[in-house]
Amino acid sequence: MKKNIFQTIKLGMLGAGIAMLASYAHAAVWSPAPGTPLSGNTETPVTVSAFNEIKTGGLSVYGFVANQPAQFGGTTFLTGQVSGDSTKSIRFGTAARPTDLSLSGEYHTGQLMQSNTLAGQGDNMPVCTNKTGVVVICE
Repeated sequence: MKKNIFQTIKLGMLGAGIAMLASYAHAAVWSPAPGTPLSGNTETPVTVSAFNEIKTGGLSVYGFVANQPAQFGGTTFLTGQVSGDSTKSIRFGTAARPTDLSLSGEYHTGQLMQSNTLAGQGDNMPVCTNKTGVVVICE
């Protein structure tokens, strides 16, 4: 019986010693932050809060979904396929806030293209197609 108690005390002391060594080794690796927040410390991460946030650096994501209206300031680059909403439409502006869309380069459509007017020489003029289907300003 005394031998079992002595064995238990030895194992308990050995376990406590190992725990103290592990704690010391962990504390030796830790180093404090280089400064208080906003003075040399890491930047605040982008959060999931309901508050608006401004990120001054770049932000790359593999998937982006805006469940509310999104606003992009400056130049916005879109690569790959841009898909429309459930009506298969991509809209720029509204009737209340019309928006100009300028394209540099070619425009291709595999379906119907519609326009009320085509700007020409400073005046909005009706749009027509010639016999080959090319969009021209009506004469």
